[in-house]
Amino acid sequence: LKIRIIPNDSVKNIGIHISNESIFMTMLDPGDQAHSFKAYKEISLSRHGMNMEDPRLAEDLKHVLYEFCGPSKRNKIWTVLSSSLVGLRRIFIPMVPKHQISNAVYWTFKREKSFDEKSLVLDFEVQGEVNDQGIRKLAVLVYTCPLSEVAVLKDLFLGIGYPLSVITLSSFAIQNLFRTKWVPLFEDTVANLSIGHERSQVEIISHNNVVLVRAIKSGTKSLLDALIEGYHHEMSSAVAPTLDYTQAQKLIKDLHDHAENMTTNHPIYKLNLQQVFE
Repeated sequence: LKIRIIPNDSVKNIGIHISNESIFMTMLDPGDQAHSFKAYKEISLSRHGMNMEDPRLAEDLKHVLYEFCGPSKRNKIWTVLSSSLVGLRRIFIPMVPKHQISNAVYWTFKREKSFDEKSLVLDFEVQGEVNDQGIRKLAVLVYTCPLSEVAVLKDLFLGIGYPLSVITLSSFAIQNLFRTKWVPLFEDTVANLSIGHERSQVEIISHNNVVLVRAIKSGTKSLLDALIEGYHHEMSSAVAPTLDYTQAQKLIKDLHDHAENMTTNHPIYKLNLQQVFE
């Protein structure tokens, strides 16, 4: 899933993330060793919650990509596979010669976790030497994902004329923020919480390496559901207006953006922060 990109002024490196509600796009300067952004854009989808095989998603994606970066022949397209589809596991293998690492990873991983080789992609990254109960070993981060999901993602981009160059994982994107020192690591070990729409994820990063990933079956949808339920309980008056999903989303966004001019008469804005988050 890794393709080397050679810097070239005529080539644009485009990163794309498709969420439940939006398409996020970044453009990197291929000649800049610091990998600085040339452009960033967020576009709302015409319909929320579309799956990757929905023709309407393909139409949205093709339109916004052409406006953002032009014809596909000048682009290297990167995207992220949903974390909910990926299995990540850190294993320790014996200190073996380089040409034997792949074999050692395969058999060590297979002993620890059964998997279907015909339906999954398996890849790994060697993270370095560790001391495992007094024995020198190699730490390896192994990941698996369904071949069918990779095919769906590749077909989506190929079908709109923007074939993918790289498919990566969100955990590796977070890891790269620390490795490139875009985000300074003030402690040897940190935790990162990524909150999604229906599920969230925690990554533990130690010495610039992802060492543990755990999924949480809760996200912004659960938060909004709780906010709406709590509001209707708090504002039980018959004359109080109802709070719908869109209004609840706007409240959370306003709080996130620290909006100073939240011009609305809806009583939800009269609740203090403690009431909102209770």
